[in-house]
Amino acid sequence: MVQEVEENNPSQMRNPASRGVPFHHRGTETEVKVHKFYKYLYWDENIPEKKRNRIKWRLKVSKRDIPCYVLTLCEGEDQLEIYNSAVLLQSYFRKNSKFIIGIAGGYGAAVGMVQQITEECYRKNKDADLKRYLAERTE
Repeated sequence: MVQEVEENNPSQMRNPASRGVPFHHRGTETEVKVHKFYKYLYWDENIPEKKRNRIKWRLKVSKRDIPCYVLTLCEGEDQLEIYNSAVLLQSYFRKNSKFIIGIAGGYGAAVGMVQQITEECYRKNKDADLKRYLAERTE
């Protein structure tokens, strides 16, 4: 169901999402895609266990929360990317969801997470094909 918004009626233009309908204005509809998470999500040990579900949920629905860094699969030839969680609030990322591999409290911890994944990959496969390692991981 799409709600038509009259241009001259400001009361209808106030936050249509709060009424449970997708925003539709002048023939366009904004579709928000949800970020997906790796089954074996990597977490920074400095993020308390009790805050993890909240952080994950807020990232999934693109809401501002505690600043953190996320490790995502790269869509190109590169393997992994590190983003500040605030960057994922931009409209581009609301339309183009990311596959999140890990969540860290700071940039240094995110780099350490990449190093940890690379070391695990090399121990198991004797190479640095992180995408293949993450896809085949079963533990």
